[in-house]
Amino acid sequence: AVDNGADVINMSLGGYVDQQGAIYFIQEAITYAYNNNVVVITSSGNEGTGLTNYYPAACDSLLTVGAIDDTAQRASFSNYTPKIDVVAPGKTIVGIKFDDTSAYMAQELHGTSLATPHVAGLASLIRGRNAELSVTEVFEIIRSTATDEIGPSIEDTPGHDQYFGYGLINPTKALLEVEDTSDDATTSTLKNYLNITNNNFVVAPIPFRDNPTITYNSCYNGDILVLVYSTSEKLLLTHRETVEHGINKFPLKSIDKLPIGSYYIAVKINDTLKNVKRVVKVN
Repeated sequence: AVDNGADVINMSLGGYVDQQGAIYFIQEAITYAYNNNVVVITSSGNEGTGLTNYYPAACDSLLTVGAIDDTAQRASFSNYTPKIDVVAPGKTIVGIKFDDTSAYMAQELHGTSLATPHVAGLASLIRGRNAELSVTEVFEIIRSTATDEIGPSIEDTPGHDQYFGYGLINPTKALLEVEDTSDDATTSTLKNYLNITNNNFVVAPIPFRDNPTITYNSCYNGDILVLVYSTSEKLLLTHRETVEHGINKFPLKSIDKLPIGSYYIAVKINDTLKNVKRVVKVN
């Protein structure tokens, strides 16, 4: 995977290992990924015990993930160890299973293997916003923005602990810590306002909350086209707006009722594609 261009590797796997040769081999592979600036995320395991020889979770140079249930308790099966970095949902996760009769069916899945992809997905989003970040920087963003003390106080103590690590991952907070250097980014971050500098437009606030409003601070008189996309970049709706020199505002929900979720907002000026800028909208 490393040699074929992977930026993030999800390892929802593991087992008890006590042979030094095997441990060396596993660690060597993880170190190779780390030295090539590839993020590796792995699961802590599902024995519900404090195993210290569970690999690759016990390796260095990766991020180890435990699981919580839908009440923010540590899932009973989730292994606990000082190597735990963060936790993510890992119980009652709806997935798809092949039933051996050429059909697929939905089922509820449980395990730290289900929690780990949440974190790998967050690492991918972080890398998507800034591909120049090192593995260590990605790890630090995920750890430092995790929500601490969400579980029972006997396990989830302030700071790092062996049950919840640094806490439950917080994707919104993590992404707000990352300066967007992607092709569609502007020169600013998402911490306050996103300035579309080449057209003197402002889209705010970031992140969007209930009843979000797009504000245009324009030195331009004329029509603009606002397009709303899903995060898979499927066009959901369009809205044409006439703006005048100065401040222009309208609420997104005046275009259509959008369900809670994340979206891309594109603004076209005079229908020229080169001016499209995408903004993440988070409810």
